[in-house]
Amino acid sequence: MDGRSSYQPRETFSFGITLFGQANRLLPDMVQAVNNFDYHFGLTGADGRRGGLSLREVVAEQPLTSRQQVVWSADHRPASPFEGEARGLHFADVLNSVPAEAGEVRLLFRTPLTLKARGEVVRSGPPLEVLMQRLLERVGGLVEVLTEARLRLPFAELTAVARAATVAAATQWLDLERYSSTHERKHSIGGLVGLVTYRGELGPLLAWLTFGQWLHVGKAAVQGNGSYRVVAVD
Repeated sequence: MDGRSSYQPRETFSFGITLFGQANRLLPDMVQAVNNFDYHFGLTGADGRRGGLSLREVVAEQPLTSRQQVVWSADHRPASPFEGEARGLHFADVLNSVPAEAGEVRLLFRTPLTLKARGEVVRSGPPLEVLMQRLLERVGGLVEVLTEARLRLPFAELTAVARAATVAAATQWLDLERYSSTHERKHSIGGLVGLVTYRGELGPLLAWLTFGQWLHVGKAAVQGNGSYRVVAVD
């Protein structure tokens, strides 16, 4: 997210991974996979070798409180993750943390957001109705794949509230591509980044918009696109 694409030897960087539902039990496998990057990471250099990566530490974080727990490090392996202060996030936690009413919400889209409405890519805004529709679809898909719960999402009620909201956007379209070795061609993963302000009777949407910060929304959400933060609520 800092815009960099290359690092010098012994430089460090961090990245986040969000695991949902039953996938949390796969954290040890995720740690092992990153450790196996070794010298097979990134582009091939002038010496014919690819980059090397050494995992130093894995930290579980409770998103609402930002409390952290070290669950793995290169020196030792502490207790199991998501215990105590750094336990996972539940929708009920979000419901209890947001105000019941809101007249204005500002979102900062940190990674490219790509949404479609009526078959066309949304190039500005985006309208809150479209954002809420895709966010609820994301929630529904995760519930279906990763749990055994039956969940009725209030599509009609929430999109009606969102439809009445106004939008003021200071966004730009960021063009990005990724190369697929499977298909042997490049794919566009560009989208909108920047600040968007929504105004209206937004109280019923606030918990969902807050929860969506850790779900991502839109195209390539599982690869890190569509990440946003609620930066202000009035």
